[in-house]
Amino acid sequence: ANSTKQFILSAGNLKVIHRSLADNCGSQQNISLKDVSMICDQGMEMVASPIHMMVDVQMPPNDVGTEDDRALRVDVVITEASFIVARGHYAQMLITLDDNLSESYSFLRECQEDSHMLQRDIRSKDAKVSEELDHVHSNETKNISHGGVTLHESKRRMYMDFKFKKVGLELSGIDTYDPIIFLAAVETDIALQILHDENKTCAEVTLHNLVC
Repeated sequence: ANSTKQFILSAGNLKVIHRSLADNCGSQQNISLKDVSMICDQGMEMVASPIHMMVDVQMPPNDVGTEDDRALRVDVVITEASFIVARGHYAQMLITLDDNLSESYSFLRECQEDSHMLQRDIRSKDAKVSEELDHVHSNETKNISHGGVTLHESKRRMYMDFKFKKVGLELSGIDTYDPIIFLAAVETDIALQILHDENKTCAEVTLHNLVC
């Protein structure tokens, strides 16, 4: 989150439907994105043409079965996508997977001192709070979010399945104006598993009618 190297995504049309299931049975999200584009912090286009996609998310409750039963499951369907990746982009993807998706600290505040300062402000405004309540506030403010509310962290495995009707990948040198090789395939499936409890990330890729 503190890196100067970033990927910037934008979409022309976004539709989100959220459903909270009764009896604490989790939730479902359906997301529709149109005209999705992507650039890096240096302004290089990373998508040859705008992408249309559908995303379905299944979030089970926290108190069910095994790690697999509690896992966050994401299904992404993309009609057609052609990506342009330079040398620096590949390194940034690995950093993003390691430092953003797998990072336990949220970085929602610049440092831990911000939380301690807020904790002291709360205490000074209400000096009559009992020691028991003060202890509760102390524990809560350690994980306070950027919006000023308590952050309750729940770690889950994440299973992501990507299905592309058609996908292309152009690998470049120093920048996207220095193409090296172009790959294309139809009916492509990518299965990504982020296993926080085993400290590993697994991926399985299936390509049909690969053209180079």
